[in-house]
Amino acid sequence: MEPSKLFIIGAGGFGKEVLGLVRDLQQSQSSEEVMGFIDEELVGKLIQGVSVLGNDEMAIRELPRDWRFVVAVGNSQLRSRIFRRYLQAGFQPVSLIHPSSIIGEQVALGIGTIVCAGSILTTDIRVGKGGIFNLHTSVGHDCQLGEFVTMSPGARLSGGVKVGNECEFGTNAVAIPEIAIGHRVRLGAGAVAISDLPDNQTYVGVPAKPVALS
Repeated sequence: MEPSKLFIIGAGGFGKEVLGLVRDLQQSQSSEEVMGFIDEELVGKLIQGVSVLGNDEMAIRELPRDWRFVVAVGNSQLRSRIFRRYLQAGFQPVSLIHPSSIIGEQVALGIGTIVCAGSILTTDIRVGKGGIFNLHTSVGHDCQLGEFVTMSPGARLSGGVKVGNECEFGTNAVAIPEIAIGHRVRLGAGAVAISDLPDNQTYVGVPAKPVALS
């Protein structure tokens, strides 16, 4: 069977990593064929042998609706807006799961999820659409994650953590078991969340504390 056609929205650093993920999948199974990138700032460039075809307006106007998309943008709120725009335009997302990752029993991943190399999602986990699990992240048993959650390399959620929509976990950020993290929370690199974190705030440090407004 022919691989389905795919375009990657975002040609920056993470876009290149997603291209590498697709190429790793192609070595292990029949998978997606990357037709090009979409990126406002890099139109006409060649990224690791793949062309940047145009911007969002061009893509929505001209690309075939049987091409599927993936949003390679780390910012959760921006990714949410882009994702919904392409859905409304009639495109369908693809989920990408690296062959070296481990996805356990009773793990439900929403559409458009990206799971990068070395990541582990253990068991009885629910993830909303558009999530990113970057290199070597881990999610423990019975976690519930909302939509468009971003986990940077090495971020870790212990068992039973609840996470709202559009949250971002920095590199090596950690959440201890059974806490609740609100919507649009940002947990800084290396921070450790040891208690519930309310909505719409950035937290840093060990233990994680809210960043004071200047």
